Amino acid sequence: MIQKALLSFFVLFYVSYSFANMVKLEWRHYTSSPSIKEQLSDYVFFKWDNKVDFTKGPFHFDSQFQFEYSLDRSQFVYFNIPELYLLYEYELEAPLYSLRSIEINIGRKVKQWSLGDEYWDLGLWNPLTRWNPLHPSTNGLVGSFFTVKADQWESDFFVGALYVPDQEVSVVEENGRIYSRSRWFPMLPSQVNSLNIDIHYSSGNPFIFDILFQQSFLFNFKTWSKTPEVFYWMKWSFADKPVNHLFFILNQNNRIQVEEEEGEVFVNQKITVLPVRQRILSTEWGLDYRDISIAFSLENTKMKEASIPPKYWSFVKERDNFTYFSALLKYDYLDNSFFRLAFIQSWFRRVDLSQ
Repeated sequence: MIQKALLSFFVLFYVSYSFANMVKLEWRHYTSSPSIKEQLSDYVFFKWDNKVDFTKGPFHFDSQFQFEYSLDRSQFVYFNIPELYLLYEYELEAPLYSLRSIEINIGRKVKQWSLGDEYWDLGLWNPLTRWNPLHPSTNGLVGSFFTVKADQWESDFFVGALYVPDQEVSVVEENGRIYSRSRWFPMLPSQVNSLNIDIHYSSGNPFIFDILFQQSFLFNFKTWSKTPEVFYWMKWSFADKPVNHLFFILNQNNRIQVEEEEGEVFVNQKITVLPVRQRILSTEWGLDYRDISIAFSLENTKMKEASIPPKYWSFVKERDNFTYFSALLKYDYLDNSFFRLAFIQSWFRRVDLSQ
């Protein structure tokens, strides 16, 4: 009885409100040879993307669901919710000190914190779905959003206590191996340096509280001109949040313990994952003149001391502080046709988080 009632509500919801579906069959072929026997040269995916939204008065609900299922022997099954939020917008009847409206969002929402980061799919601000790293998609942050809009400026605030990292490819643990059937998983070392001693991995329990319950704070401020002929804008952003992807860490207590089983000598290595915190500073500015748009981005990330792993654990690969400069030029020369030129220059500085 309850199941029928829920199904009826689901059907009425979809009939009453706006929704959009995308169903796609995708084939991927790789010309290079697989690095392990479990990987393929051809992958076939069934993909479903569903969006539902409705507006009632000052309230707006928006959601998006993504599903991928492999039709080959790779056995991939992916599910993701990039957005799921409720928005309340209060518009001032009489502008107060140029203020026009205030928005409050609760849930998971995608916002553009950085134009350069969004264009290059860097994933510094919003987490990404990396099932196919050649075509990543953006996910929202989970928490509370506050937006203040005025005549010539706009500001966003975000506060969150729940951390949802990038959606990576699926990983398999089997007979002392940790691997993925995807071509995009970074393979872990299989032997100890140049010695003929194999490494057998066993995944330790992730530090759940250290992963899920991570505080985040983001802020930006954007201002623009009122001139209709030449439109220019500037934007400043700040974030104190976890890096959007997790890092592999090793247990140093069993790092050099050599074991023997049925005549095989190997190193038993325990491995798990841990988030890393960072601070991001960004400044952007742009100019629109007739059919030409120019935008520049300068961003810097820096690791924080809170990123130090627990005792006896160390990072497999250290993180680099990251700075980049980006320039984007777009020229609309015909209806629905444009020419775009993009440039990016990046700088890295190694950070040892294990000290």
